[in-house]
Amino acid sequence: MKRKAIIHISENADTLNKIMSIFENRLDEIKLYPNHFLEIKTDEEASGYEEIMSLIVKEKWRHTFHEEREYSKQEMKAAKYFHIGVAYPWEHDPMKDAEYYGTTYEYLKSKSCNCNKVQVSKLQLDVKKLGKWKNMAHIRPEYIITEYTKLLIENNELSGCEIREAIDYKGRELHPVFQLVVTNIVPPMQEVVRIEPYSHMEAHCESCSSKGFLRSELIYRKEELEKFKDFNFTFEYWDAYHIRQPIVSAKVRELFTKHKVRVFRYEPVRFI
Repeated sequence: MKRKAIIHISENADTLNKIMSIFENRLDEIKLYPNHFLEIKTDEEASGYEEIMSLIVKEKWRHTFHEEREYSKQEMKAAKYFHIGVAYPWEHDPMKDAEYYGTTYEYLKSKSCNCNKVQVSKLQLDVKKLGKWKNMAHIRPEYIITEYTKLLIENNELSGCEIREAIDYKGRELHPVFQLVVTNIVPPMQEVVRIEPYSHMEAHCESCSSKGFLRSELIYRKEELEKFKDFNFTFEYWDAYHIRQPIVSAKVRELFTKHKVRVFRYEPVRFI
């Protein structure tokens, strides 16, 4: 696997000029912008990578970190499980989630975290929005499939999920859609997973261990493999909308690829 780091540092001009002078020829790309902003793009094997990361921690520079990972064909073939990205056709209307379209939820405890939120009605959505992603899509926090995908899952007896009826929020007679309910929750990830903590949260939820933004691949212990099924959710809630991340087996990847059920990312899950 090749790892490429993308680091943004926001500090005063003197600090940024100093960083430029030290690392200009030791990192793949480093660019200084006029608004006190430095961008670094570099292979993590570059000679200056470990040093710049150590300085960021030591000097407490304001920064963001993102990592791009490239896997070989052999690594993809050998992987047993994959973290997937599922299309969100409502990305330009982020407030239009399942609840917006009339899906009803109840809260078991505090309303401050999605882990206490339980769906108590059929999933409702704007079916016309599915478009080119019609075989599988995501409407926060639920997952939608068509009858084509439903039959594929049922005929191959894929585990770790249930399928429920979903309806168009206007009651229009359009192509049938279903809700894919992932029922298998895997154990907490290993501490070596890189995380950018939520800056706006003073305390994490005790029920779900809400973390922050993922900045590495998902990592688990090898002994936990037996707890994984074909469809899985992470124990933790992640990223901007505090939702669990989906993980699928190599069997699911093979079936979905063969039968053209589109997702936009398969990233191998690492077991150590």
